Formats: sequence, structure tokens, C-alpha cells
Amino acid sequence: MGATHGGTDYVAKPGQDVVAVHDATVTRIGNAYKGDSRLQIINMKTPNGYTVGELYVSPSSGVKAGTKVTAGQVIGTAQDVRVRTGPAVTPHVHVQIHLGGERVNPQTLIPVP
Repeated sequence: MGATHGGTDYVAKPGQDVVAVHDATVTRIGNAYKGDSRLQIINMKTPNGYTVGELYVSPSSGVKAGTKVTAGQVIGTAQDVRVRTGPAVTPHVHVQIHLGGERVNPQTLIPVP
């Protein structure tokens, strides 16, 4: 996990299902980048205090702030991140996790296939 990157990228084809990485409550759905509505983020809070952000995800219908999700539940579909970053970047979902305001390496909690 790079100091400026702040998370882990998991390869995902645009339109591919994206699942919740932990039981959680959705706290926010919004733009991944200020002023750019093409890419979205789903923020969640787990019962044990982790804050999870899954970026470049179009939320499924019914997934909104306040929705309780379970690990493995489909919460949306992967967006084509290349609309912002250009064609050289592999499509992916970016996952970032924090605990007590500190970054947590997602790879310690989510297996990398």
C-alpha cells in the first residue's frame, strides 16, 4: 500500500458485480472525485469500527446511506475507471480501509486472488 495511494486495487471488468468486503452499514454514496460525477464511491462502517471505501462502483438499486449489507452481498457494479485516468490503466475497484483514522492495508483483511 503506497503512502499516497491509500488502498489496494482489485482488477474488475466494467459491469462486474462488486461485493461488500465486510458486514457493514452504508454511510455515504458519492463522487469518487470532487466535481466529477463519472466515478462513484461507496463508504461503509463495520460493527467493529472499520471504515471501508470501495471506489469506482455504481451502487445497486436499493443500496443507499443507511443500508445494512453483509459480507459477499452485491452492492454494485464496477465502473470503467479509464473514463478518468485514461486507457493505460487496468479497470479496477479501489478498496481503502481505515480504523481509528489510520489506514489499514486491505490485503491484510481481503485475500488477493
